[in-house]
Amino acid sequence: AEQTPDALVKFGVCQKRLAVQLQPGNERNDALNKARAAFERLQREFPQSPVIGTAHLERAKVLALQGDKGNAINALRQFANDPLQKSPAAPLGYIYLGTLLREQNQAPQAAQALQEARQKFEGQLSAAQKVEWVALLRYHHGVALFEGGKPVEARTAFDAAAQAAPNLPVAVEASLKGAQCLAEEAKAKVAAAEKQRQQPNLRPDQVAAFEVQLK
Repeated sequence: AEQTPDALVKFGVCQKRLAVQLQPGNERNDALNKARAAFERLQREFPQSPVIGTAHLERAKVLALQGDKGNAINALRQFANDPLQKSPAAPLGYIYLGTLLREQNQAPQAAQALQEARQKFEGQLSAAQKVEWVALLRYHHGVALFEGGKPVEARTAFDAAAQAAPNLPVAVEASLKGAQCLAEEAKAKVAAAEKQRQQPNLRPDQVAAFEVQLK
């Protein structure tokens, strides 16, 4: 009986992975239903299990695969409160929440959720030397900020992600995204200077100053 929660998680994850590889249809739906049932049984029968957070996260992923992203988002928001926020899976729950919110064109809400996650979890993750998770939180926060039209703040998050785990692949991705932010910042400065240059009755020295900014 003690192994039942772990067995349910493993079974559910295997069914979910199988479903991802299948074409839409009855076989895929059956695998997703079996996965969801396993995770829901764990939640119902073993609410105090150490793997309850993992089951909650994986069930949300299944809901999203079934097309029910609204309820998946609602489920993931529960990682903001006890007991789920104390689960080891909570940081990953926030990351997936941010991804789903961005898919729904809600980048500002995603950025807010990931900022909250960083404040809650970065300290304890750093203490546990889970540098990859720290970097992932920062990276996904940066993506949400960038998609929300805040390249300056996003670049700060990407730089912090690269610094957290410089030898991991996420650092390369963060550096590339940081360069993309710089390009967006430069475009914004050029657009602002161009707009100012087109103002009427500018003095020659003002025109010259704007020309310098546009070079």
